Amino acid sequence: MAEQSDYDSSDEIEESKFVDPKYLDILREAGLFVSPPRSLFDGEWYWIVKPTTASGNSVAGRSSGFISFYKDIQCPDTDAPMLKLCYGSGKWQVDGISHAGGMGPGDFVTYWGNPEDALDDILDFYFGDPRRMNLKNRTMRFEEAASAE
Repeated sequence: MAEQSDYDSSDEIEESKFVDPKYLDILREAGLFVSPPRSLFDGEWYWIVKPTTASGNSVAGRSSGFISFYKDIQCPDTDAPMLKLCYGSGKWQVDGISHAGGMGPGDFVTYWGNPEDALDDILDFYFGDPRRMNLKNRTMRFEEAASAE
């Protein structure tokens, strides 16, 4: 049996090449986890995760995470869907797709012309109006009930 590898894409965590760290700090100060940047053609993207220790909107029984490419950085326990914050070609995207194979109920992708609007979208999803998160909650309950049959 092969031993599990401690593979990293790099021993050093990449610094952002495109996104001003002050914007990522706004998310961290709200209690959110922000992954190191990953390359995206002419930009980069980040996983945004609400740890179970942070207050805000959640989905009962939800557990998700991402595979880390870094030895010392792991996804925190979460009770909410992850979001992906992308920046490229001068545009900001908030990706809330949880389903495999395309858009499913409750999934969304929003595009913004500036970082402030993208951050407001993320903060609203986790801490504001719970309707978008509730759509994912109802979808998950339906899928769990269907798989139990």
